[in-house]
Amino acid sequence: MSRALGFDFDPRYGKEGEGSGFVYVYFTSFTPQKQTNYLARFDLSLPDAPARLASRYDLIAQERPPSQYHNAGHVELGPDGMLYLSMGEMSLDAAYQRVDKSLAGGIMRIDVTGKSGVPIPRQ
Repeated sequence: MSRALGFDFDPRYGKEGEGSGFVYVYFTSFTPQKQTNYLARFDLSLPDAPARLASRYDLIAQERPPSQYHNAGHVELGPDGMLYLSMGEMSLDAAYQRVDKSLAGGIMRIDVTGKSGVPIPRQ
């Protein structure tokens, strides 16, 4: 089962060229034994729902304790064209705001358009 937490459209959405159909979605996939928070990109310009679903490209896959609490999940493209993602501390008190231990408990700033010249690798 999955639960969507937030989404936003690429700054190039609806324009010509690459990125014109991209949407970024932050969601939690969970079972009673395991949870994973994902930031994924989908291409909505594809012709049908199966193709759009198959276009999923995971930018972040963060395993978390199965508590279902403190996910955060606000996704927003800023005026600078960067994607901002709030990530809850996921009940990981010893790890939040410690990027050397976890991505939990912070705001991520991600260059989704490639303006920095650094491509987005799969995690």
